Amino acid sequence: MSSARGNNREAFINPYELQRMAQCARNQKKFTELKLGQCTRALQQPIQPRKRLKKTQETREATATNHNLRPRPERPNSDIAITNEENASYGVTGDFLSENEDMHSSTKKKRKGGRSITRMDDILSKEPGSMSKIKIELNDKGQPIGENYRKLSSVIGVQARKTLPLGCSDWRLVDGEKKITLWKEIKKRFDIDDKALDWVMSSAGAKWKQFKAKLKQQIFDETLTDEELKNLHGHRIDDHELESLLKYWRSPESQALAARGKDNRAKVKFMHTSGSVSYASAAYKLGQQLGRPPRRYEVYTKTHTRKNGVPLSQAATTINELKEVVQARPELMDRTIQQGDAFVAVCGVKEPRGRVRCLGLGPTPQDIGTPGLKAYTSTKLQIQVLARQKAESDLRVLEQRILEMQEREAQRMALEL
Repeated sequence: MSSARGNNREAFINPYELQRMAQCARNQKKFTELKLGQCTRALQQPIQPRKRLKKTQETREATATNHNLRPRPERPNSDIAITNEENASYGVTGDFLSENEDMHSSTKKKRKGGRSITRMDDILSKEPGSMSKIKIELNDKGQPIGENYRKLSSVIGVQARKTLPLGCSDWRLVDGEKKITLWKEIKKRFDIDDKALDWVMSSAGAKWKQFKAKLKQQIFDETLTDEELKNLHGHRIDDHELESLLKYWRSPESQALAARGKDNRAKVKFMHTSGSVSYASAAYKLGQQLGRPPRRYEVYTKTHTRKNGVPLSQAATTINELKEVVQARPELMDRTIQQGDAFVAVCGVKEPRGRVRCLGLGPTPQDIGTPGLKAYTSTKLQIQVLARQKAESDLRVLEQRILEMQEREAQRMALEL
C-alpha cells in the first residue's frame, strides 16, 4: 500500500504539465476539424512523473573483501515493529517547554559525570597578599552587585563548607568566633565594605544549611546502622561531626522539621527564572537598562519571565494584574515600599518572615520599614557586632598612626644624613 506522501506526489501536476495538456487538447481539436483521426495515446494522457527507484542494497552476507570493519548485528523485525508502534502511540500535546527552560535549552548536551564540587582554587589556592583584592560593589541595602558578585558568593559557600562545623543542629548554635573568622577570610581576598557583614552572614548560613541538606541526601540511609554509614562515608566527614549529624537526623525533632520543610516547599507557587543571579543583581542590571532604579513590580516581571519573553504560567496572572493596576492607578508608580507600591496593591501588604519580596537576601521588613512578621536580631548579637565593628575601627586608626610615625621617623633620618 502506498503512503500518503506517495499519493500526493502522484496527484501533483506542475504548471508545465498543465500547459502541455492544454496544448494537446488544442491539437486534438484541430485534428478533429481536419478529420485526421484520434491523436496518439501519448498526446491524450498526461505523462506521469517518473518515480525514483529505491536503490537496493546488497545483503550482509555479500561483504567487500579486504576490510577490517565489524559487521553490524541484525536487528529483529519484531523490535522494529514494536518501536514503530510505540512511536505512533505517543503524540505531543500542549506546551512542551518546562517552566525554567527556553527553546534553546534542549540543544545543550549535559556533561558526562555531572557537575563537580565548587573549589574556587583560582582565589583560595593563592596567599591573600599575593593577589590584589577583588572589588565588590554594594547597593544602598548592603547587598553585593556587579560582575564580581558570583565570585564572592561561591567563595562564601566554599569557606562555609570548610571552616564551619557541621555537627550543630541550628545555625544560631554555630560558634560566633568561627563566623567572625569566616568574615575575616572574606575580607582578606575581597575589598568589601563592613556594611555587607549581615548579608555575608545570611549567605553563609543559607549555604551551610544547603550543604547539610545535600549531605543528608547523599549519605544518609535509615536502613543502615551508624557503623555502616561511617564505614561508607567516614572519609568525607570528621567522625565526631558525622556522629552528631547521624544522631540529629535520626531524632524525632529532625524528622518533624524535615516533614514541615517538605510541606512548605510544596506550597511554593512562584519560581523565578534568574537562576544563580540574585534579586539585587537582577535589579542592578535592570536599572542600568532603564537608566533609573527599577520599581518592585518591574523586578518581579523581569525575574519571572523567560528569555524568550514568555512569563511563567504560574506568574502570568500576577504579571497581568500588575500591568492593569499600573495603567489604572499610575500614582502607584511613584510610591515607595513603605508607602504601598503597585506590588503591594496586587500581592498584599504582609511580607514573609525575615525578608522582603523582590529584594533578595539581607533586608528585613524591619530594615525597610514595611509591616511584616517580627524577626528582631537578638540583643546579644547586636552588642557583639557593634563591639567587633568598634574593635576593627580602633585597629585601623592604630595602624594609620603607626604608618604616620614610621614616615616621620624616615624623614628625620633622611635629614640627619
